[in-house]
Amino acid sequence: MKPVAELRIPEIGQFCLLKRALPEQTTLIYTGEDLSPVQEMDCRIFDLRLLPWLRRSLARGDWDLVFCHAPVRPLWDRRHGLNAALQACCSGSFICAPSAPMHCTAGPARW
Repeated sequence: MKPVAELRIPEIGQFCLLKRALPEQTTLIYTGEDLSPVQEMDCRIFDLRLLPWLRRSLARGDWDLVFCHAPVRPLWDRRHGLNAALQACCSGSFICAPSAPMHCTAGPARW
């Protein structure tokens, strides 16, 4: 196992927990709507142009640990779903669900 100082971690989501704790080892890919929590942080704002880089880096195995935050609002909330996806596409930003299986630390993932 690598020492913590040598880990390479992408943190994907609307929170920046690992980026605050391990700023040198963490690449934050921010998916939130409110940019105020990350204004003074070195981060990448997620959009469709970031997908090719993210897919290549995951395929190459550039990361030791991939950390994803689950959405805070439930999927049936009217701010999610097709309407929200269409609005995000039209505005130039888009939040994409992963195609690979995810492991959940809070309980079993049900797909």
